[in-house]
Amino acid sequence: MRRVAILPVVNASRYAGIEELVRIATFQLLQQSQLFVVQVAAYNLTGFTANDLDKAYDDIYGENSDPLFFVYLDDASVSTFIFDPLWPNHFIVSARPLTDPTGGSLPINQVIESTLQLSLTDVLTNYSKGQFTLLPGAEENNELVALEEAEAAHQRAEESRLYFRKLAQVQDRPYYVGLNVGMSRFAAEGTSASTVDFGGFAGKKLSQKFAVEIDLDIFSYLLANANVRYQFPLSEHYVYFAFSAGPAMVLGTISENRGFDSTNISSGQFLFGPGFSFEIPLLGVVLRGDTKLLFGGGGSVFIGTYGISYTI
Repeated sequence: MRRVAILPVVNASRYAGIEELVRIATFQLLQQSQLFVVQVAAYNLTGFTANDLDKAYDDIYGENSDPLFFVYLDDASVSTFIFDPLWPNHFIVSARPLTDPTGGSLPINQVIESTLQLSLTDVLTNYSKGQFTLLPGAEENNELVALEEAEAAHQRAEESRLYFRKLAQVQDRPYYVGLNVGMSRFAAEGTSASTVDFGGFAGKKLSQKFAVEIDLDIFSYLLANANVRYQFPLSEHYVYFAFSAGPAMVLGTISENRGFDSTNISSGQFLFGPGFSFEIPLLGVVLRGDTKLLFGGGGSVFIGTYGISYTI
């Protein structure tokens, strides 16, 4: 009989201190399934790439042999996940909404335990049938695709996209850095010019919705920008949108542009304005696009970029 390691519960809900109850209930339910020899591992996954999972298998078991199981809890649902080294780049997930079968008389710990049982049963049923889903961003094995029914494969693909945001949140860490490239256009004194923009940014997430960030853009000028970001709460999407605003300062002039006097925007000049961005979380990296429009001192700067970011 194969082993299964229960990883620490990921609790993103308002129900503080519920982790131990969920861990014990998970242990008992997995034992009752008689599919595995159940054990507990104090190991936190840092990501969901093949290298991340292989490292977890090796650190926990000493060999790349047996599955990993964990529970994700938020205010609205319980999600259970299983990864198996025999199915590289695949996983199974089931998310069940927190529902009181009595209509509201049960305490929250019993509601969570009841919902956990439903979610875990879904996962184990799919596990027994070998109905794994490809991790978003991973490449499929064409031989495996040929063995699956098209309708079932499509349904599981939709499920993986729906709950991939939970995987991204689990590996999410508060600090991040990134690089980007794009175009800038700047205007002052009735003239304007545009040029290529190279930049970088670093930030810290204060919560799931708010972050503070410092950006550095290099085009005809060296521009530093500090801003506060607000992420729109689109809970059922794996593309995120954010609004930002903050001050910027011109640190220096890099180059001259034909038809535009670089002194029209001077070193030390302050600007202020809004920004808008989108993010697409993938395995281990986030694709990101940004626009910002800054005003100050009779001039304006528009910057549009795309790039990547990593959590650290």
